Amino acid sequence: MGGPKQKGVVTYSVSPFRQRALKGTLHGYITNGYSRAMRQAPYMLIPFGIGYAVYAWANGKSAYYNSKEGHHAMAHAGGH
Repeated sequence: MGGPKQKGVVTYSVSPFRQRALKGTLHGYITNGYSRAMRQAPYMLIPFGIGYAVYAWANGKSAYYNSKEGHHAMAHAGGH
């Protein structure tokens, strides 16, 4: 109020330039983020495609080996 300053009381405030720290980030992403994502797409899609192909192949092999036909083929080939 109008009294003397007290010792040990610390007052903090935020700069007006820091109050809206995320202002314009969505606009900046819409304009620049799409082109950045498209530049990085080959580096993400190629390994993802290879990984999915390996996953699909392994699931097919597993389904075959756990089927009646796969067990029959393994028995004649000397497996199990």
